[in-house]
Amino acid sequence: MFEVTTHNLYFHDQSSIFSLDSFQDLLCTGGGDGVARLWKIESSESSSTGSTFLEYFTALDSPIKISYLSDLHTHSRTVNCVRFSRNGDLASCSDGGKIFVTLSGKIVSVREADGKDCYELLWIDNFLVAGLSCGTIEVFKTSEQGVCKLSSLKIHSDTVQGLTYRNTSSLLVSVGKDNLLALMDFNLETGEISKISTNNLAAYNLASTNRGFYRRISFSKDGLLQLVSCKTNLLINLSHPYRELHWLSKVGPLDSDTIRVVEDKLTYIVTKKSVYVYEESNLKGCVENISFKSTTDATMCCGILFVSSLDGFISSLKLKNYA
Repeated sequence: MFEVTTHNLYFHDQSSIFSLDSFQDLLCTGGGDGVARLWKIESSESSSTGSTFLEYFTALDSPIKISYLSDLHTHSRTVNCVRFSRNGDLASCSDGGKIFVTLSGKIVSVREADGKDCYELLWIDNFLVAGLSCGTIEVFKTSEQGVCKLSSLKIHSDTVQGLTYRNTSSLLVSVGKDNLLALMDFNLETGEISKISTNNLAAYNLASTNRGFYRRISFSKDGLLQLVSCKTNLLINLSHPYRELHWLSKVGPLDSDTIRVVEDKLTYIVTKKSVYVYEESNLKGCVENISFKSTTDATMCCGILFVSSLDGFISSLKLKNYA
């Protein structure tokens, strides 16, 4: 059974939520009000008998509670991305290019605003990778002593929309608004990045018509590149070297652009409108119209899927009695 909650709270003073991420029982959101905000998740069992396939709650009656903790980072403009490292350090970026990091409870300014908007962040161990609107990727190293910039590489002719990393091959992958998929080698000792190749997605009919700035790609548990936001509303799974000939599978067509894929015990495909839940290749169910407006990001926290939206609310999806 699916338990769906619309957490109809003013998370960012009626502004849109553009990103969210989690660490343990903490949830961080980034909004149009320029703030990266921290929340605590508490979950209890509902009194439902489980006789219906889907049960709907609001913030008032939901067994999942989101409680405000603090404002962590205050930007002067829209926060586009928030990401926790595996150690719980938090990074956030915004329009104008400002980046903050919280290291062991201390807030550090990583990058000053210079007019180059930052839309995507990625942690690789203690390295922070940032994608900018000028098509450049920058790498910073974090330590107890602070943060230092290590490298910079202009890889796209337009905005960097998505970043992902495959640990087993030290492969950094980016996708840009220029519809190029770039493959780079990431040196875990120096933080240097070097281009391996670029693939033109338009030539493979995988160009995105999404007018947004985010294309949050990822690697699956079995090492496939999950390519989102294709104009055909498909989720494409590609094997190395991620060209048209290396399509292994496709999911869809779905009801709208894929925003993000989240893997836990199950696989959650979040589109602009809905959430599709898969167990391996089998569709277990779909929650349509998960939010009032388009979704923007998603994360797993405490075994629950949380989805952010342009409407400024957060939706959650919990599978009850799933082993």
